[in-house]
Amino acid sequence: MRLACVVLALACAACGGGAEIAEKPPATSGIASLPEDPKAIVRSPLADAARVGSSACQPCHFAQHAQWATSSHATTVREADADDEDRLSSFMSCSDMTVTHVLGDRHQVRYLQERSDVAWGEGRFLALPCSWDVHAKSLELLHESDWRTLPWESSCAACHVTNQAADMSFTELGVGCEECHGPGGQHVAAPSKSNILTFRGTARDEVTACASCHLQDGRSKRTGRKFPDGYVPGGTLLDDFEFDWSVLDNPDPSKAIDVHQKLLIRNVLRDGDASQRCTTCHSLHDLSHEKHEKAPTSALCDTCHQPDMKLREYRQSCNTCEF
Repeated sequence: MRLACVVLALACAACGGGAEIAEKPPATSGIASLPEDPKAIVRSPLADAARVGSSACQPCHFAQHAQWATSSHATTVREADADDEDRLSSFMSCSDMTVTHVLGDRHQVRYLQERSDVAWGEGRFLALPCSWDVHAKSLELLHESDWRTLPWESSCAACHVTNQAADMSFTELGVGCEECHGPGGQHVAAPSKSNILTFRGTARDEVTACASCHLQDGRSKRTGRKFPDGYVPGGTLLDDFEFDWSVLDNPDPSKAIDVHQKLLIRNVLRDGDASQRCTTCHSLHDLSHEKHEKAPTSALCDTCHQPDMKLREYRQSCNTCEF
């Protein structure tokens, strides 16, 4: 996972020639906003729309698509190049392994191998046991004995790909537009703010979409997996996805960034506090977080900063897939 201060979302409003999104979103959304009651169950109005892929957004949202295309959402998984192959071959433990894709680049680099002749959910993608620690500039070994039995598409991919189906297949590497805005078939056919999640709505609309991946350590009631089952942007999340909020009462200070995003999610989704949302501090498409320096201070600041505002020491990680 990327620097988890990035609890963000992509935004792709109805065709507007690439116009920028307002810094302070209006109070209403195109599609019906989620109710404030966290126990209310709402099916996304986009649930039955066709999925069209991020490239379909580009003609109308050229500027936003260009920002997204170089962001850590879009590049969270990329095809391996010659440099990746050379680095992996330099690791004795993995020197004879084939790498086809790479996951991550800011903190940890994981090497993936796609096997097109293997069924989805049975190891079509495998995470090789060699991992590169970017900061320590050292090799780490993970699951040396059982990595071949851990299909990446069913253990980690849900938050790194777009349009993953029930059989674990997916249509797009990286976190594409539809992961945050919902299926775009209706919107492409007849562009309107009423048939896409624009992020101009309530804090609950926005934070729910972000929480579907950034609320790590939760579990689906229906499947038991560590990812929501059947979540579609514009619908509710906590009807299926359970999280033990009590772990935030005495958080691990070494995971400051992880705690910060979960506290915000709790504030908004459980407690109904809409005073801050993800885009209070973070940008939409390029995933920068310069805005947080000008944002109003709150108790959330203490999770990442000391009283003198120096950044606390922490180790960025994904508790879900050991990344």
